[in-house]
Formats: sequence, C-alpha cells, structure tokens
Amino acid sequence: MNYRRRKKNGIIKMLLISVLVVSLVGFGFYKLKNKLFLAPEKNVSTITNESVNNTSDEIESTEVNSDGDNVSSKTVDTEENTAAGDTSAQANSNDSDTSTIEVEKTNVNSNEIIDSPVFARVNSSAIAYDGYSDKKKTIGEFNENDKVEIIKDRGTTWYKLKRESDGFVGWVYKDKLEIPNDPKTNENELSTEEIENFINSKKYSSKTNNFIWVNIDRQKTYIFDRNNESWKLIKTFTSGTGLNISPTVRGLYEIGGRGDSFYSERFKSGAKYWTRFYGPYLFHSVTMDKDGNVIDPTLGKRVSNGCIRLSVDDASWINKNILDKTRVYIN
Repeated sequence: MNYRRRKKNGIIKMLLISVLVVSLVGFGFYKLKNKLFLAPEKNVSTITNESVNNTSDEIESTEVNSDGDNVSSKTVDTEENTAAGDTSAQANSNDSDTSTIEVEKTNVNSNEIIDSPVFARVNSSAIAYDGYSDKKKTIGEFNENDKVEIIKDRGTTWYKLKRESDGFVGWVYKDKLEIPNDPKTNENELSTEEIENFINSKKYSSKTNNFIWVNIDRQKTYIFDRNNESWKLIKTFTSGTGLNISPTVRGLYEIGGRGDSFYSERFKSGAKYWTRFYGPYLFHSVTMDKDGNVIDPTLGKRVSNGCIRLSVDDASWINKNILDKTRVYIN
C-alpha cells in the first residue's frame, strides 16, 4: 500500500515538474520571439534597387580639402551642370550689376604666360562662413568693396573667396558679389619650346610618366611625357573651362577615377569619357543629350560650370591613356 502511494506521488511530482519545464520553455521562446521579431528595428539599413543603382548622374565624391571644407556628396551635375546648368548659372550672374566690374586685363595677342584667377567685388558687408552647409559657422566678415578672388563655387550659389588685401578666406552667398564678364581667350599660340621651357622651369613632378597642364588663358590642355628629368610635349587639346561665375579650380591636382559617360536627368544633359582630377571637377567631352548627340560643341572659351570640356576624341584619349596619380597643373 505504501509502495503504491509513493509510486503515485512520484508520478505526480514528475508530471508537475514536466508541466513547469514546458511552461518555462514556452515563456522563454515567447520572450525570444518578441526580441527577434517584434522589437523595434535599430540601425537597420534597407538596401533597395534605387540605393544601389549608381546611375550616371550620381557620380559622387566626398571631398575634404586642405582648408577643412567638408564637401560631401558633390555630384557631377552639381559642379558641371552641363548645358542646362550653364544657362541657369549665367542667369544668376545677372543678379548683380556686372557691368560695373572691370574685367581682368589680358593681352589676347601676347606670348606671355599668365595665371587666370577670377576676381570679384563684394557689393556690401557680408558674413563669411567656414562652408555652405546647414552646419556652417561664422568665421568673419568681408567688407563692402573688398576685392576677392573666387577660389571655387557651389552651384553658382555659394562662393569660396580669398580677400586680396590680407588673404582671409571664407564662403559667402552669391548676392554679395559682383562678378565680371568672361575675358576673351588669348589666341596667341605658344611654341613647343615655350611650352616645355615653362613647365620644366617649374620643376613639377608626377607619380606617373605623364603630366598635364591646363592653360586657362589660352583654353589649351597640354599633355607631356617624361623625358629623363624633364617633360616633353606630346599632345595639345583645345579646351572649354569654367565661366567666371563657376570657375575651374586652379592649382596642382592628381587624376583619380574615370568612367565612360554620365547623364543628368535633372539638367537633361551629360557627357562622355569623364576623368576626375579633383572632387567633382572632371575632364570630359562636350555636352550631350541622353542619346549621345552633342548639345553644345563650344570649345576654346570659358563655357562650363567648372569642369574642363574637350572634344570627344580628346576626352577619350585622356580617359584611356592617362593613369591615376598623374599630376595636373591648372593656371
């Protein structure tokens, strides 16, 4: 009798323990399920076809230059703007009375080699910022009638300026500037000897066996081959650099990146054979429509929104023959 009672009690205990274990397991699974499937998502990036579709009008770069400007996600169609962008940019230049500004004097028949900075006048006191983004900070002020050099622009809306009198640098909005009209192109051709002597006198180096010089004054792009310790001219291309309201950056840069073509739906324009030399600034062909038809064949004058335009053949030659890290000098 006692044996049967003990056996019965043992069975009851086992059943109770089993029920408890099942309950605990079920509760744990419920909590785990909530944690895995019902909890709010955190730091989850949804990758869509749109986000991975690197269309031609979204060629981007993140540029942090020596001045500390954080210029992120600058697109090709922002700086170059191509044909449609050039039209709107020219309209922006009429916001100020540019007729009151003296165009920088150039001798269009001189064999002198000169730099081609774009100078403007500040038309009223202007707050200077460290950039143009929503997070920009005030760093000083430009005074009325200050003569300033335009270092570069952001979509012909914001301008990075350098004051001539003391070298102060800052960004200002376009309505504070009077920018002169574009100067004429110097039509005097330099001889091969003059070109080579000038570049070799600069003692510039390159990490490849080529060197590029863009002469804004003459709207020419010169390509050099390394010849022992000097540079030998091998190609001369007629170019189309930036308008005064959207100048091509000047200085020393390096080739870095390339592509077959780009097209901007926003501006209904694009180009072939782009080769990057600085952030959103490129060598590329004359502008084209979506089907590859030339929109604006203009070369030999300031015409772009900052990029350097070339004929289709010349843009293709640079794209296919000039290696990354090749030094580029623009004056």
